[in-house]
Amino acid sequence: MLESNRKSLSDEYAGVQTFGVRRSYGWPEVTRLLDPERLAGILSDAREGRADSYLTLAEEMEERDLHYRSVLSTRKAAVEGLQPTVKPAGDDQASLDIAAAVQAHIVERPDMTDIIKDSLDALGKGYAVHEILWDTASTPWRPGEIVWRDPRWFRYDSGSGRTLGIKSGDTIIPMLPRKFIVHEPHLKSGLPIRGGLAMAAAFYFLIKYYDITSWAAFVDRYGYPIRLGKYDKRATDEDIETLKSAIAHIGEDVGAVIPESMQVDIIEAKMTGSTALYEKMADWMDRQVSKLVLGQTMTADAGSSRSQAEVHDDVRQDILEADARQLEKTLNRDLVQPFIDLNYGPQERYPALMIPTPDTTDISAWVENIGKLVPLGLKVKADEVRGKLGLSRPEDGDEVLEGPAGAGGPGMPAGERNALERDALELNAVRSKQRGSERDELDELAEDAEYAAITDDILTAVNNLAERCGDLDEFGRRLPELLELWDMEAAADHLTEATWKARALGDGRFNG
Repeated sequence: MLESNRKSLSDEYAGVQTFGVRRSYGWPEVTRLLDPERLAGILSDAREGRADSYLTLAEEMEERDLHYRSVLSTRKAAVEGLQPTVKPAGDDQASLDIAAAVQAHIVERPDMTDIIKDSLDALGKGYAVHEILWDTASTPWRPGEIVWRDPRWFRYDSGSGRTLGIKSGDTIIPMLPRKFIVHEPHLKSGLPIRGGLAMAAAFYFLIKYYDITSWAAFVDRYGYPIRLGKYDKRATDEDIETLKSAIAHIGEDVGAVIPESMQVDIIEAKMTGSTALYEKMADWMDRQVSKLVLGQTMTADAGSSRSQAEVHDDVRQDILEADARQLEKTLNRDLVQPFIDLNYGPQERYPALMIPTPDTTDISAWVENIGKLVPLGLKVKADEVRGKLGLSRPEDGDEVLEGPAGAGGPGMPAGERNALERDALELNAVRSKQRGSERDELDELAEDAEYAAITDDILTAVNNLAERCGDLDEFGRRLPELLELWDMEAAADHLTEATWKARALGDGRFNG
């Protein structure tokens, strides 16, 4: 049983059939005779499951329409340029060992980028298939060669239209488990074959094809100058043929030899129409395809300024994230999980192959806002700030960069900050208890408002800070540290109350 399973995993199952339906060459060309009626028939057949001509058309569209190929390649490259990672299923040693094996045998494969790119061929055609030829000669069993297969070698079932099988003669055979990576991006609801971008772009491709053909015919007819030959009545038939030959070849040879009695006039071409309409039509078609593939037109069209392009990146962020998440799902289901099941057995939880997308947050603006809000009382986790900036937590013994001491807050050495806090707490608890025997109303007012005590606290804290500073400049820089240690709102309330009472008492004495 083990040997049978080993052989089925390592042997080629859906390879080329030289004289069968799975061939590399010989597919009939589609675009050469394409017209609206033929296109409608091709798309109708594809919706019914007979997709060979449609898949050929999708491939030829990439070969013949430079704009479609460009924007489709841009969307593929946006995901292809991301670096996959592995997230372990847990913190235990077994989970970490399995994740390390996935990292070594899958993520770090030299051809991993090619696998991602070929899988994204499904964006245009609706699906893409790779066959895994497992290397079972050693332990662990690992994916050896992973081969892209022509989508025309496969066909969806005629019932649900969702189960892909392999063509073999006149029949469709099921795919072996753990042998194939089948990527079917969910670009729209409905059958997978109808979700490919080529299905929607084909109409615009046809209209643009007619537009460019008519444009070329217009230029051919009206773009060349008229060559007019003249001969007199004495010219013989042989002279006339010589003149005709000269006029016919003058455009290629730039010169010609004719009898002296004959004349050739070059008349400048006078266009009765304009090519602007053809160009506008082609540009409009290209913009529609850009919207379809990239979700925007700004970076695909030459007329957009750089400032506009910076607002809309090459591929809209939500589209990039969706492409990456869907490809993650495919690779985890068809590659990572089979690798783990074959070597470690079924797991309750599996590690995840991740394709992280870039964070588009404006870091400069984010840091600036944090710098403004933290002094106002906003509490922010330091780990979150480090994560946003891509920084790790310093460990014991690491050389670290710190802000200037005078900046206060995080830049203040921890020991000195704690000392200042202790001083403030002690000073706030101490109140002057000894008063003179003669007390008037103003003394009672000052004691009741605690105005003198607050002044003593401030003075003592300033003296303590002055003792810690080496010179006047350092003292001036570090004064803002004291503001963090007092409840300024409470002090303001006390001063307001004392001022009101003093004013009322003073006015009463004066009037009395």
